[in-house]
Amino acid sequence: MVRQQDPVFLATLAKIQAGTVDDDAVSFLKSRFMESLSPAERLLFEHEALYIMPRWKRTVPITVDYLRKLGQPVAKLKAQYSSPNGAHRVNHAVKDINLPATSALAKGAIVMLLLNQIVEKRLSNGSIGTVAKIVYRNAAGPRESGALPLYVIVDFPDADIAEEDKFFPDFPRTCIPIEPVTLRCEKKCCSVTTVPLRVCKAITIHKAQGISIGPGNVWERVVIALPEARDRKTPALELVALSRATEPGAFAISCDAEITKESLLNMGRGKAYDQRREFEAHLRDLAAESQVSLRAEIIAEDPNQAAPTLEGGFHALVCWFRESVAAHHQDQEAQQLVTRQ
Repeated sequence: MVRQQDPVFLATLAKIQAGTVDDDAVSFLKSRFMESLSPAERLLFEHEALYIMPRWKRTVPITVDYLRKLGQPVAKLKAQYSSPNGAHRVNHAVKDINLPATSALAKGAIVMLLLNQIVEKRLSNGSIGTVAKIVYRNAAGPRESGALPLYVIVDFPDADIAEEDKFFPDFPRTCIPIEPVTLRCEKKCCSVTTVPLRVCKAITIHKAQGISIGPGNVWERVVIALPEARDRKTPALELVALSRATEPGAFAISCDAEITKESLLNMGRGKAYDQRREFEAHLRDLAAESQVSLRAEIIAEDPNQAAPTLEGGFHALVCWFRESVAAHHQDQEAQQLVTRQ
């Protein structure tokens, strides 16, 4: 999906993707530096924007400041790790499962869902909502040592929940209870239990994949911290970050670290980027080759050879399905016969 319509913005993104950033692209990017914005526009970004950072470490002070300014009691959540009979000093789930060891929530905070819940109802990993209420089993709440919330009520505006199916009579239909989950490590010997939510005021570029930011979206503005030299081993980070915005006015570039003209010109360049482009070209070639053979097969299977249509594709799929099912049944019968013998 192409989010952008502005021709200059699209041209700049294309140059970053191709590794051909020039003076025009640099001028456009510099015009979106936080220090280049008017005081009024800069203030809007400082107070209303999502922050996208190259590393989680750089998100922490932004999140802390955001929770403080909400003016609501903050519930600190510590993930509960367990091992069978204390057999392991290090819990495997710490590395195997990508959930925060420590997090914090508050009423009114915008949060991101970290696991799929009901995908068909638009409640999936990456869904964004606002905390409506935090519910604990006991009156002590977060003051009880190690206690996790019983559930957190989050308003997900994009959730496809019918009015008659809503969870709480006193809340909108889009308010969903998110309960603690327990996940096990790959060896199934260790586990982690926590609420799969994270405050979504500042996130990493990796976690921002798939998000659209601009007018009409949950976040209408974004402040982007461009990757530093040490982060560029992962190609396309700049492209992913900048392409979250739907229009130029929806993004600003953070100046918390030095950005030189040379670093802007080098976006999209380097060994890792060249390897990525080679791989993408290889995939395009494979796709083109497979389309030729598949198109020929569809035409050959079409019952109306005088004027072939896509009906041949349907016929080919039906034949493939029947042959696959027959082969599966034959394998099962053969296995049963061997078992009886």
